[in-house]
Amino acid sequence: MPHLDDSLKEAAFALDELELDGVMLSTSYDGQYLGSAGFDVMLKELDQRAAVVFVHPVTPLGLKLLALDFPASLLEYAFDTTRCITNLLRHRVPARFPNIRFIFAHAGGAVPYLLNRISLMEHFLTPGHRLAVEPDRKVIQCGLQSFYYDTALSATDPVFSLLRQVVGVDRLVFGSDYPQVPDSFVEATADALRDSKELTEAERYAAARTSGLALLPRLREADRGLVQP
Repeated sequence: MPHLDDSLKEAAFALDELELDGVMLSTSYDGQYLGSAGFDVMLKELDQRAAVVFVHPVTPLGLKLLALDFPASLLEYAFDTTRCITNLLRHRVPARFPNIRFIFAHAGGAVPYLLNRISLMEHFLTPGHRLAVEPDRKVIQCGLQSFYYDTALSATDPVFSLLRQVVGVDRLVFGSDYPQVPDSFVEATADALRDSKELTEAERYAAARTSGLALLPRLREADRGLVQP
């Protein structure tokens, strides 16, 4: 990406020849976010394959224009994921490509927190749309509930509580950001999920294991014989 012909060949090679479990895309390429029309040919191909697609943020264009000395990974990655998900919803990707199983890093960035604000999308962008708070929120929430969200740098009970309210904890899967973060962060993420008071024992087990296995059929065989608590 953004060289789509080459990307389509690479995706086919990864999924057909290497028999990988899915593909990874970035939130944006040269300032164009997933959901924009130029990427539809790739999404169509991945939809036809019912592919698992892990989406990770990148440093957005223009960050150097800001007088901030924070690394992009501290704040901007979360905001970049937020822009990507909102753009996917804007262009109705969950409805148009329903077979893609998207997983977003870092619990979806700021999206769960911004549900109400994003629900104003049609009010701002569709001429003649009559604002209806509950129905408009429901449309956005249904789109968000089609995605999966990982625990990387986000494994805290307040986040789990918010995800429960917005998308449901059945959309939660384990992620650690390894090897970009130190081992101690990986251990802390695992500990936070294991010790969560917000999640039930069954929900912790699902997030740590079975929800991921449902997305990755090749690994289900390895799970046979294990007893769920």
